[in-house]
Amino acid sequence: MNPETQALINQLRAGNSRSLARAIATVENRAPGWSDLLKSLFPHTGRARILGLTGPPGAGKGTQAEFVAAHHRLANTPMTNTADPEDITDDWMHAHNAFHVATMCGCGSPRLIEIAANLGGSAAMYRHVSQRYDHDQRDVAGEHRAIFEATVARDADLACRLHGEHIARTADIVTRALAEQELAAHEPDQKSASA
Repeated sequence: MNPETQALINQLRAGNSRSLARAIATVENRAPGWSDLLKSLFPHTGRARILGLTGPPGAGKGTQAEFVAAHHRLANTPMTNTADPEDITDDWMHAHNAFHVATMCGCGSPRLIEIAANLGGSAAMYRHVSQRYDHDQRDVAGEHRAIFEATVARDADLACRLHGEHIARTADIVTRALAEQELAAHEPDQKSASA
């Protein structure tokens, strides 16, 4: 193995992000040492998964790769704090919003993507209320997985239906919670009126 390739491997293993760009270029261009580079790095990939997306230019490979990455980040980000299981983490909220925006990215409409991102940000307080009052009766990760699978399968009708049901579940929980709070707030008035 040439010294340049060995130095590049050492930099990669140390977490140097610039060396990652150089390594990618080396492999893509089949530059000297590309095969040694891959052979040397493979044993250190751990649980990395290889995913291949094929298709002609403009077919949406980049969009689909971003969507797969967004779901992976969401699925692997803890939703709640261990100290308070009713408190949603900021990291999960960010990953959640990114996932839902990524579901829209295939539409090709920057305006629609912008609207989806804004609605997602506006709905944050409802997700917090939903988590507080849901009491683990809902499989949010399963809902996201189903939306992901339908989207990757390019079943737009199913993905849209699942997305709508996902949002409606949150709305139902929040509506019930608000109704319970309103009822509880009026109970003292009803007790004093009947006395």
